[in-house]
Amino acid sequence: MKKLTKEELRKLQLIQLEILIEFDKICKKHNLKYSLAGGTLIGAIRHKGFIPWDDDIDVTMPRIDYNKFTEIQKKELNKDKYYFQNMDTDDDYVMLSAKIRRKNSIYSESLNNMNKEKQGIWIDIFPMDNTSNNLFIAKINYLRILILKIGLSYKCNNECYSPVLYKKIILNIIKLFSKVHSIKYYKNKLKKLSEKYNNKNSKYVVSNAGVYLFKEIIESKYFDSLTSVEFEGYKFNAPKDYDNYLKHYYNNYMKLPPKDKQVSNHFISEIKFPNEKEK
Repeated sequence: MKKLTKEELRKLQLIQLEILIEFDKICKKHNLKYSLAGGTLIGAIRHKGFIPWDDDIDVTMPRIDYNKFTEIQKKELNKDKYYFQNMDTDDDYVMLSAKIRRKNSIYSESLNNMNKEKQGIWIDIFPMDNTSNNLFIAKINYLRILILKIGLSYKCNNECYSPVLYKKIILNIIKLFSKVHSIKYYKNKLKKLSEKYNNKNSKYVVSNAGVYLFKEIIESKYFDSLTSVEFEGYKFNAPKDYDNYLKHYYNNYMKLPPKDKQVSNHFISEIKFPNEKEK
């Protein structure tokens, strides 16, 4: 895994900020709802910008707005500088989230078998789907999707890793059974299960692309009302009740983690910045 210098990390963050500004501009023009999420939202509240060691930007969108954005970006996104990526645009893209990437750059993840030329510097867009009002059923649906995500990842020759023995055994079983189905099967099944409850009103929504397991199931009320928060000198959307929203995921999010935990959670093997004249 490549360790970025302070200068490289800041340069990376500023390019990601540039992508976020482009995304925000399109959303505001077309009245699309979105929110900062994850470490990006913590950064906005705790630091008024990036968490100092953070190396990505996360936003979330209700599925209806996400679907609109995927169409609108075809005309509105600055194609000289950026490109949009999700499971529909790339056969070997395995995530339920989407990315906007910077052209003429590389930010390659070592566990990802995708061609590095398709791994430009990115921001993540996580669609939020309705889920069952019964939390037990909602958790079962989330687990089914998680198993399918892992199977698709193996099918595309990406590695899934855990140091925990029982998790290793489960991963190996999923890897074995992943050989039975096609990539198309996995993608169709994931789409169907993810959007299963979107035609019904629900007390809960879920980010099926997220990594916090059952914490990804959250009350939909947090996205009913948005506010603006400062991030790197700009204003972006956030849940109005961002305090309880962040406590749901992180408990005491205002407390800095220990020094040894102040690191990236990405496994980056290569980084290449755009040429100065391309900016």
